[in-house]
Amino acid sequence: MPKRIPVNFVALAIFAIIFLHGRWDSITYPIPLNPDEAQVTANSLRILNYGFNWNALDGTTAGPLNSIVISWPYLINSDVTFSLVRATALFILLTTCFYTYLSISLFSKKHIAALFTIPVVLFYSYTNSPEFLHYTSETLSTLLLVLANYIVLKHASGNVKQYLATYFALGLLVGLVPFAKLQSLPAAFVIGIYTLFLLFIDTCKNKAFRIVVFVIGALVPPAFFLLHLHNHGEIADFWLSYITWSQLYVKAALPIIGIHHLISSDALITYFTYFLLSVLLLGLLYITIKPRIENPADSNNNGFTIFYLTALLVIIFWSIAKPGNLFPHYLMYIPPFAAILSAYSLRPLYIEEKSAKTFTIFFALMFLAYMGFFYKNEINSYSRIKYRTVLEYEFSHNNSDIYSWIPVSNRNLLVWGWMPHWYVWSNRSPATRESHTYAQIVQSELSAYFRERFMRDFKESDPDIVIDAVRGKSFGFNNPEKQSPNVFPAFSDALAQRYSHLAPLKDKGLCPRVYIKNEVMEELRTRKITPKSISISATHGGESSEFTPYNLFDYSLTEDTCTDYWLLPDNTLGSLLIRLHQTERLAKLMILNTRNSYSMDRSSGTVLLHFKNQDIIVNSTEVKLKPHPYWTIVEFEEPIETDSVSIDILDFNGLGAGLNEIMLERAI
Repeated sequence: MPKRIPVNFVALAIFAIIFLHGRWDSITYPIPLNPDEAQVTANSLRILNYGFNWNALDGTTAGPLNSIVISWPYLINSDVTFSLVRATALFILLTTCFYTYLSISLFSKKHIAALFTIPVVLFYSYTNSPEFLHYTSETLSTLLLVLANYIVLKHASGNVKQYLATYFALGLLVGLVPFAKLQSLPAAFVIGIYTLFLLFIDTCKNKAFRIVVFVIGALVPPAFFLLHLHNHGEIADFWLSYITWSQLYVKAALPIIGIHHLISSDALITYFTYFLLSVLLLGLLYITIKPRIENPADSNNNGFTIFYLTALLVIIFWSIAKPGNLFPHYLMYIPPFAAILSAYSLRPLYIEEKSAKTFTIFFALMFLAYMGFFYKNEINSYSRIKYRTVLEYEFSHNNSDIYSWIPVSNRNLLVWGWMPHWYVWSNRSPATRESHTYAQIVQSELSAYFRERFMRDFKESDPDIVIDAVRGKSFGFNNPEKQSPNVFPAFSDALAQRYSHLAPLKDKGLCPRVYIKNEVMEELRTRKITPKSISISATHGGESSEFTPYNLFDYSLTEDTCTDYWLLPDNTLGSLLIRLHQTERLAKLMILNTRNSYSMDRSSGTVLLHFKNQDIIVNSTEVKLKPHPYWTIVEFEEPIETDSVSIDILDFNGLGAGLNEIMLERAI
């Protein structure tokens, strides 16, 4: 007879299918879902050149473990892209749910464990909120806590072999947690204290040795990170930027109503949370009033575990409320532990074979009732179609390089402001250890430290490109008068002395300002060809539209802070003609497609290029354009002499055609 497929494998496969179905559209979504996701990804770009400790990275309130974990694509010679980062988040959350299921399986039947885990899987998979779909800084620390909790429950159930490596691994997990997210330290502390309690009351002879092994495991992560900093005299970087800064970041703790506002921000977590909370309260009520006969030893152990799991969930809620921030992604911690506590609390309802069937029916009906209310009241407004863009985007393995046209001497970039995804789109390392300049712009008691450290990193990395993003619709900072580099005189002076502003053909004042190091600018000027005039067949919205053809030579490439691209009218083909000041020896033409900013509903497909000299065609090329933000490059084996370039758009994707930028490079 064929072997039966293990039940755990079946559960894992079902969970994986649900995750892939629910999250695939958001995985291939081409733009950041949240600035935190862009920050951790930008930090991973810095790891290759500068390391991963606090003397190289500053993840603000998120530890370096997040950037280390998502850097695994470097091992297979790939880039760290947003697609791969979200795929990593999917794998971590899938593992979290699987160990939630295994944790409940320690004290229940497999199908009961699956019942309690499915709501968690469905929430993580089908939420439509970018707060939960991006790689959050809570993702990894939640997994570490769930894994540690699994080992603790396994020990408490007497269902673990007494290997010393198990206790070392448990200590290691607890010790790693604060280096993923400082906010999760209280939960790790509760797990650690309960572990020591269980080991202390254990009747085995070598319990003292096990305690020592557990403590050593917990000390390995801090020793790994902090001893290196201490030996290099840089321990202050850890303390000031991770501990002290986090305390400054804390506001007045959220009241109960604040937690309610967080939960209410997403309909799916609202229904799932209240469903699990209802089950939890029912279980606690049942345990309190239902008379039952138990083994005294089992009764004591059950009481300890109930108290521990309750304390763990309470401390998680406290950790969410303590910072005083209305950030819904803090709630990522709750579902696994709410499910485990609910399942453990309801043990008396399904511990016997007969009652298990009744409980299964009751649980399923209750869950279906909640889901019925969800579909009736929320499904019309709870659309996930927003991640299914008109333009179809594929899973990305390689980042673009939007500044590849600048002849740089290094791969460092500095973005002043809070637009860390520009590092990812340029595939360049942040020039300083922070991926945004909040701490340099906003005054605090640590401003002097952060600014001095910034200038130290800036001088060491010596970036060829500096982008002032404080313009237009930039995230967080968009007021040049109060937030530009001028608020930081030391940096502003260095910028004025060593860098030159790359002025657009026509400056609208809303787009980011690009600064190039003086010596690089000289080389760029010898290569770059500036057009004399641009003629177009039509423009979306007419001649006075913001989608002017002059946007094609404004050096703003990202389509997220200003209208920096040209569009044709809806469902219309068209062309443009670029005339040069004189006949030039052209070596390369670069075209950057558009996506129509966040609408992502139009782009050009194939274009026909005509290169003319005195109205005679000297070269013609048909090219299929890559999607934004990838450049399409046309290089010539031998430079061609031309005084004009025409671009005929032959087809388009979505609602119409357009282009973002054009670069003409002179043969040297």
